[in-house]
Amino acid sequence: MYKRAPLNSTLCDFHVGSDGFLKVLPVYINHLLSPMLTASQFATEVHHITGEGNDAGVVYSEMQDHESEMESIMDRKTKEVIYPPFNPYAVDTGGRLKNLRESCNLEKVRDYHKKFYHLSNMVVTVCGMVNHERVLNIMETVEKEHIDTNPAHFPKPFSFALSGIKESSVHKVHCPTDDASRGSVEIAWFAHHPSELDTHSSLHVLFDYLSNTSVAPLQKDFILLDDPLASSAAFHIAEGVKCDLRINFTGVPVEKLENVAPKFFDKTVREHLEESHWDMERMGYLIDQSILNELVKLETNAPKDIISHVIGHQLFDNEDVELLRKRTNEI
Repeated sequence: MYKRAPLNSTLCDFHVGSDGFLKVLPVYINHLLSPMLTASQFATEVHHITGEGNDAGVVYSEMQDHESEMESIMDRKTKEVIYPPFNPYAVDTGGRLKNLRESCNLEKVRDYHKKFYHLSNMVVTVCGMVNHERVLNIMETVEKEHIDTNPAHFPKPFSFALSGIKESSVHKVHCPTDDASRGSVEIAWFAHHPSELDTHSSLHVLFDYLSNTSVAPLQKDFILLDDPLASSAAFHIAEGVKCDLRINFTGVPVEKLENVAPKFFDKTVREHLEESHWDMERMGYLIDQSILNELVKLETNAPKDIISHVIGHQLFDNEDVELLRKRTNEI
C-alpha cells in the first residue's frame, strides 16, 4: 500500500500553577460544554466567503493545507481500505473542503455538539501537585451545573468490534509533490488490542531494533546503499479498538515504488525468521537505552508521560486497575 501515516494525538501543558489551574478548570470545562456557537464565530472559525469571493475560516484554511499533503492523501486511502464504510476511525476529523464549503453549517455544528459534548462522554484527567479535595469540589459544582444536558440514552462511542483484513491488497494514489521523482510507500496492518501491553511494548522494541541506528536491518536493506530504495523508514502504532500498525518508507524513487514491499517481506522479514540473523547484544543495548529514555521523561516531564498512560487506560482498559499499574510501569 503506497501511502504515509499521520501522528494523531496531542497533549497540552498549562503552566499556570496549582491555584491558577483550579481557577481556570471550571471555566475551561464550561467552554467545552456550553460554548456560545454564534453565527459570527462559525464564520470566523469554520468557513465563510470573503468579499473577494474566496473561501476562508480558520478550520477551512487549516484543512486546505492538510488536504493536499501527500501524508494526508495516503492516510485517507489507508483508512478507506482497512476500515468499513462510515467507520469513525476512517473519518478525517478536520472535515473535507467540499463538505466545509457545501454542507457544513452552524445548525449541524450545534446538533453535533449537543449529541456528543456532555458529561456522559467526558473524562477529566488532572495530573500534578494539586489539592484533591478542591478538584473534587470544583467538579461536583460543574456536574450539578451541566447534569441536565446529559442525554437519556447514550451508547458508548467506539464500542464496536473490527474484523481483520482478509487479504493483502496494493493500492496506488497520486499526490502533489515538490519532487515528482520520489514518493512514499506504506504497509499497514491491524495488530493487537491496546490493552495487550506486553505485545505493545514488544512491538516497540522490535521496531526500534529494525529501524534505529545505522546498523539496523531497514537502514542496511533500504537506505545505506549505493543506490538507495528510500531516504527513511519508520514504524507507527495508533491505538484504537484494534491497533493500526504501519511502516512508512519515504523518499522512494518512483521507478522503485513497487520494489519496496516485496523486499521488506522477502528479505528483511524472511531473514529474521532465522535466529542467527538477530544481534541480541545490540537488542540488549537498545532496551537499556529505552529504559534510560523513559527515566529521563519521568524526570523532565513526568505529568505528560504519566497522563498519556492514564488516557490510554481510560479509553481502553475497562477500568482494570491492574492494567493501569502495568501501563505506568513501562520499564
